[in-house]
Amino acid sequence: MGQGLHFSPGPLRLNDGNKLLMPSTNHRSITQHFHDSFHPRRDSLFLLMSHLFIGVNLFKTLKQVTQPCELCA
Repeated sequence: MGQGLHFSPGPLRLNDGNKLLMPSTNHRSITQHFHDSFHPRRDSLFLLMSHLFIGVNLFKTLKQVTQPCELCA
């Protein structure tokens, strides 16, 4: 399969606030996709993603993805 997002089984679901509930198994792949598409810094990426998604420890994953990036440093 080519590049792109690869999701674990199970749909992303809308919560009451009209945000997608992101299962923890998909945090890394979705965050990496957003990061690689735009290369925003950590805080900008968090603002963007927090308008679209909710998920447990999402900010922790954002830090893990953006910290080693030279473009985002």
